[in-house]
Parts: sequence; C-alpha cells; structure tokens
Amino acid sequence: MTEPGAHDRIISVFKPMENAIGLAYSHATGDLTFATLSASARALAAQIASVQPGDRSPVMIFGHKDRRFLIAYWACLLTGRAAVPNEPDLPPRRLAGVASVTGSTLLIDAQPDGHDAPIGLTDLVLPVPLLTTAPGITHPPIRAADQDTAYILFSTGTTGEPKGIEVTYANLADFVGWMDQMGSDIGNPGCISANVRYCFDVSLFEMWLSWLNLKPMSGLDHGDIWNIGTYLAQFSADDLSIWVSTPTLAAHYVRHQGFCSDTLPALKAMIFCGEVLPKALVRTLFARFPGIRIFNTYGPTECTVAVTCVEITQAHLDADRELPIGSARHGTWLSADADTTGQGEIIIHGTSVGKGYLGASEEQNARFIAPHSYRTGDWGMQDAKGDWYFKGRRDREIKLDGHRIDLNTVEAAIRDCRDVRDVIVAPPEEGSRMGGLRAFVLGIATTEALERLANEAADRLPPHIIPRFWYAQEDCVFNASGKLDRKQVQADMLARGVRHIHTAARKTTAEKAMAIKSEQDAA
Repeated sequence: MTEPGAHDRIISVFKPMENAIGLAYSHATGDLTFATLSASARALAAQIASVQPGDRSPVMIFGHKDRRFLIAYWACLLTGRAAVPNEPDLPPRRLAGVASVTGSTLLIDAQPDGHDAPIGLTDLVLPVPLLTTAPGITHPPIRAADQDTAYILFSTGTTGEPKGIEVTYANLADFVGWMDQMGSDIGNPGCISANVRYCFDVSLFEMWLSWLNLKPMSGLDHGDIWNIGTYLAQFSADDLSIWVSTPTLAAHYVRHQGFCSDTLPALKAMIFCGEVLPKALVRTLFARFPGIRIFNTYGPTECTVAVTCVEITQAHLDADRELPIGSARHGTWLSADADTTGQGEIIIHGTSVGKGYLGASEEQNARFIAPHSYRTGDWGMQDAKGDWYFKGRRDREIKLDGHRIDLNTVEAAIRDCRDVRDVIVAPPEEGSRMGGLRAFVLGIATTEALERLANEAADRLPPHIIPRFWYAQEDCVFNASGKLDRKQVQADMLARGVRHIHTAARKTTAEKAMAIKSEQDAA
C-alpha cells in the first residue's frame, strides 16, 4: 500500500473536525467551533477554486487574531495553495512588496466585521464566511505535491524589499507528525494558548497542537498583551493547559503575581521557542507552577518552526552552563564544524529544511548549501549525551583593545546571574572616547542591584571582557513576533534606565570582600 503524500496527511487532520464537538478557538471577537471551522473553510475553498480555477499562486491572508484567520488558513491548505499571513499593522508599502514578491493574485480578508480591506494589493479580495454547515459543498481538496509551497513567511526586521521564506507541504507534514508525538508526550492536552501572531511561525505549535487533539485555542489580540489581568482571566476561564511563547513574553507575565497555579490550575506544560531561555525565568516558573513541564526548543523559520527539543529539569538548572536546546527531532540531524572549543556553526539537515528564499538567490546559495541542508549562522555545540547548546550568532565577535571578544559568551555569563531576566551586550558606543562594552539588563530596578550584578559578573569573567557601562530596567519591549526588541530596549535604557559604571577598583574591592569572607568561613 502506497504511503499517503504530505498533503493527504495534512488533510487527514482536517476531516475529523466536521463531526467534532466543542470549541476550536476562544476569542473576544467571537468563538469558533470545529464544525464552523470545517464548514466555513470548505465553503471558502470552493469559492477560491470557483473564482480562480486552476490557479496555484500563493494567497495572502490579511488579518490578526480573529477566528476568520484560521478559516482562511485551512481554505488555503484545502486548495493546495501557499498561505501568506499578513498583519493589518504592516505598512502598505511592505504589504505591496509581499504581494509582488510572492506573485499573489488573491487576498482573503480575515478581519472582524467593520474593518476595511487593503486597497490595490491584489486583483481579487474575498471575505471569510462564517457557516455552521456547508450544504451542497462537495468540492474535494485540491492535491498539492510534496514540494509545493504550503506557506510563505517573511523574516522580522527585513528592510527594503521583503524576503520570503518558503516551506513545503513535505516540511509541514513532517512538523505536524512531530506535533502529534509532542501532544502524546505531554499527555491529553487541553486548551492551548493563542499567544503568538500568525505571521510568526511559532504560532504553528499552537495551531497544530489544537487541531491534532481537537482542543481549543484561547487568546486575545496582540494589542492586549499589556493587559495581563484580562489575559489571565480568559485563560483561567478556558482552563488553559499548554502555554506557547517566546521567553520574553513569559518574562512579561511573571511580573504579575496572578501568573501562577492558583489562577491557572490546569496549566501542565510550557513550550518556548524563538529566543534563549534564561535560567532565572525557569526557576520562577517552577516556583509559580509546581509540577509544570517546560520544553525548550530551537530552530529557524527556514527549517519549519523548530528542529530540537528538550524538557528542562532541575539538573539542567543546577549545571554550570546555559540551558540546552535539546536533540534533533525525527528526520532531522544537526552538525557543526567544531573548533578547538568544541563549538561551530550549526548546520541543519533533513526533512525539516524548507525550500528557501524568494528573490534572494545570493543568500539562498550561501545558506542552503545542499539539498535539505541549511547553514544557520548560529554558533553551537553538542555534549556527550547528544544535547545541543546554542552559543549565539556567529557574527557577534568583536576586537577591543587588542582582545577578541565573543559577545555571546559575555551575555551567557551575565544571563546566568541572579535576578537577570535577559541581557544584551553591545560593543562600545561609536565615537566614544571612554570605550568599554555595554550591558543592557532586564529585571534589575535599582542602581545598587545593578552594581551588585556587575560585581557578580566580574567574578565570573576575565577583566578584559567585563562590560564597563551597565544599564537596566524592569520592563520588556516586544517586537511583532513577541521577541525582545533589542534595539528599542537599548534606546529606552539609555534614555531612562538605571545605570552603573564598573571599574577595576570596584572589582578589586569585591575580590577583597570575598577573600575576607572565605577566611572567616575557614576559621
């Protein structure tokens, strides 16, 4: 018997929704049942096939967190076309660039009622139906080949002409199989968060865990992210079971004392992706949610969301190194041309590696070095047990006062200190006569605490790589993907953060104090 193709495996997840009972999505603009998701997606797919018969060009979806977006996403999958998610807050010029680069001739308006669709982006704009049944619609799914494009995402921070990342149906089916296994490992997942914007691929964790297990997602709009109490009230009412986000978003939530097991007693697992996971955050989460399972994952958008995973334990927290990113998922493997330190650039191989870039042939050739092999630009290493460790971007080495300094190493040492939610270490300010590295720390509120942190870091690091200028604030600043907005954080701290200048004299005083204490303890 022939094994079903990638598209058939994806459609097999959709079919049970027609007769499923219960919610698929809980949102302030209106809930969505699985029956309505199924009927509406089939109706929209039939309309797409009718107005554009035989057209297989990508389809832009214009919307945010409304239930219509999920319907539109499935309509694209049912017609075998590539979905191109776009947020309404993107500049019109950027949206026009996306339409041009992808060759999209159709836009699905997935906004709530009363919102205007963008003008002039495509030749055809379709609204999303909301149907409880789809009578008379028998149009079968239009099959896509394994190497056809399933979705196109655009990397955050792109300037000028946007650069799209193509992911195939084979890639997506491989990821869906991994999510099916992860759901089994977690054990009977309940309600799943809808924290992540759909233009950021980490949202696929949430969507496919929901659809594979026929359990609802719960979320609010990205603009409500500062209303933690409102979010927690909805998550509590929906019995949130699985949380998915970047570490930055979770660090924002832990500032609220209600982010704990008393408010969310059903929460059993948290999945993190997109950024370095700090130990301080995990310690806080373990204390707030006794028995919580925390999974750390890693992977670039070019390789279908994520490629490694590890469940974080107390042993990982106690180890004298950063948290691991885990081992590769089935069908994928990692390699690195290690240097004398055992570190090297991470190269990802296997079914997870996507098709590549649209309209960026030079970068395509530099990154996609062979079929199903992607050079990440990330520095990492593998330990004897097979777990990988992320060491930062390979292009963050600078030369200062004759010394070669890896900014990743400095960040990792500071991130492991007490009370540090996250840290950015930057080169000296351009044109500065004083010189010295700069450390921008999240989680520190006073100058005294910042000075203590600088001295603690000085006990961990060689003198020539200790930051001279230290800045701190409590507040996180997010970009559109829910990651730490590194540029804005630095600008905010320079303008109004607490600050401290570290000197060798202060380091010597700290050393003397520690030596005196050691002598007293020995006596």
